[in-house]
Amino acid sequence: MARADGVRTAGCAVMDSVEKVIVGKRDVVRLLLAALLADGEEVVEDIIRSVPVPVEGPA
Repeated sequence: MARADGVRTAGCAVMDSVEKVIVGKRDVVRLLLAALLADGEEVVEDIIRSVPVPVEGPA
């Protein structure tokens, strides 16, 4: 059981990191991780939302 707990802990850590970029889609992230671990191919499509990015002036 210890090995399964380690895999679950690692999977949750990966999901938490990915969710910092893909916000509000935990089910999608979980399925994506499962597909990656199963050596599957993944296509991720979603609505692109514009996020303002600060631009720094000349140094």
